[in-house]
Amino acid sequence: MVRKVGLGIFLLLGSSVWGIDSLEAVAQTEPVWYDCRSPERFTPAKQAWCANWQALQEASLIVPTSLEEAPIFTTISLEDGQYKQPDGSLQVLLANEQNWLTFGDIDGDGLTDAATIFGVVPNGETVGTYLTVVLDVQGQAQALEPVRLGERILLNGPIAMAENQLRVSQLTQTMVINRDFYVEGKALAELAHFPLPELVSDDTLLFSQTSDYAVRIFHQAGLTQLNLFDKSTNSTQLSGVSVLPQSYPSGMIYSYTGTGLEPTLQIQVATTGDQTLQIDGDFFAGARLTGRVTYAPRLTLPPNAVVEVVLEDVNRADAPAMPLASQTLAVAARQVPIPFELMYDPEQIQPDLTYALRARITVDGELRFMNTTQVPVITRDNPATDVEVMVDPV
Repeated sequence: MVRKVGLGIFLLLGSSVWGIDSLEAVAQTEPVWYDCRSPERFTPAKQAWCANWQALQEASLIVPTSLEEAPIFTTISLEDGQYKQPDGSLQVLLANEQNWLTFGDIDGDGLTDAATIFGVVPNGETVGTYLTVVLDVQGQAQALEPVRLGERILLNGPIAMAENQLRVSQLTQTMVINRDFYVEGKALAELAHFPLPELVSDDTLLFSQTSDYAVRIFHQAGLTQLNLFDKSTNSTQLSGVSVLPQSYPSGMIYSYTGTGLEPTLQIQVATTGDQTLQIDGDFFAGARLTGRVTYAPRLTLPPNAVVEVVLEDVNRADAPAMPLASQTLAVAARQVPIPFELMYDPEQIQPDLTYALRARITVDGELRFMNTTQVPVITRDNPATDVEVMVDPV
């Protein structure tokens, strides 16, 4: 069932897909919800819940003054869950619907906090949908800087709060994207996203090289797997072993503990694209090519967008370009420019040959942007190792 809520925010109720056990347990339990404006008898439980709800209706929120990529934020005071500047240049409305807000303790101080979704309409533009948290909603209330969820969003179930995290189960046209958030200082921030198998075009999540090793992380048969090639012995050390991606505020970690006879391995990929490679406790580093993928149109990327960047040897006129390093990144709450870092083997680079970057952005697995002009790097007349890659709409 789809229902329209104020300011064009939409809600879709359906089955939920969860990955974190504690959040899954919360989500499987129907969240508490009361109609605080109804004349029905106020039980102690309803009275306590409605006191939190009423405090939220009159709370102060940090809200954006525009829908730009890096907006200016201002603090407004709600009245009965709404705010409107006299000249109409800014409107804010809480989504006071079941599943769109919840109460709990997200920062571990024992006090009740509120997590809610609200809509923003600056200067009569389209609606921007944001998630925010108000700490200690009935005491020294402190609103956090919000996270933008999109312009019009679909929820696949209630927002859930557990283990100092929030989960928003957001529905795209073809799938559910579970987004996890946490409190970082005075802001609400998002945990790194894992690129889902359905959204990756050629299965490869990461291809990194040093002078000693080549590592590939990829999706296959519904699993995340890893290959490790030892260049010193010219042998494959690990082939198709399963790794479990772990999500942290700073990025993703892929690790393999081995069986005692095999090497242990850990690769950390930060949200900035930075990488670290650790094998049997030792760190290995290749040459690094950094940059940002961006585009000119004023378009907002949805959270299920995926950015793929590949460093290629393009010197073979009669054969496909050979990849030397690649990185696949989930966009989540970010917008362009999206940073990346490729780790490549400098011994594979010949000064008199040409190497170039290929970048693309897909949404729901469909190609939306790609670079239409070659982006040469590292050698010859283009020695740069930090570049901006401009992609164009397809």
